[in-house]
Amino acid sequence: VSNGDDCIAIGSPCSNLHVKGLTCTGSHGVPVAAKGGGSVSVFNILVEDVVFTDSLSNGARYKSSCGNVGLASNIVFRNLIVKNVIFPIYVTQKY
Repeated sequence: VSNGDDCIAIGSPCSNLHVKGLTCTGSHGVPVAAKGGGSVSVFNILVEDVVFTDSLSNGARYKSSCGNVGLASNIVFRNLIVKNVIFPIYVTQKY
């Protein structure tokens, strides 16, 4: 996937998702986002065997925002190859 935005966006609500064998070039990486109004949850997310190259900002990313009530659990990124990426792993709670 080559674009100027998220390679693949995983947003709430979402559960039991497996992303495997992806190549992301020139993107904002793969964010897992627990954000939005009210109660939001993301859980049982596996992202593996992903190559990030020439990213505009991030590789693996988790983002949430203040005021949310919900659950973010069992989120796993593994076996990542990261080349020429500003923030290989990025976590924010003020998105």
